[in-house]
Amino acid sequence: MEHGKKLLAFEAKLTRNPTFNDAKTLLNFIEEYPRTIRGVLLHAWNSIKWLHSKVISMPWWRVFE
Repeated sequence: MEHGKKLLAFEAKLTRNPTFNDAKTLLNFIEEYPRTIRGVLLHAWNSIKWLHSKVISMPWWRVFE
């Protein structure tokens, strides 16, 4: 998602317990595209947690609330 000159990267994983390893693709994207300020890992459970200082995980359905 782009807003002005900043990017927000999204990735979806079919997991109930996202870990730092699940965030690696987003972290690679953030490194390759420096305009990316954060990554959001959408998953199939209810928890919201930071996997890294630049990647947060959240349930996919929260996007629609």
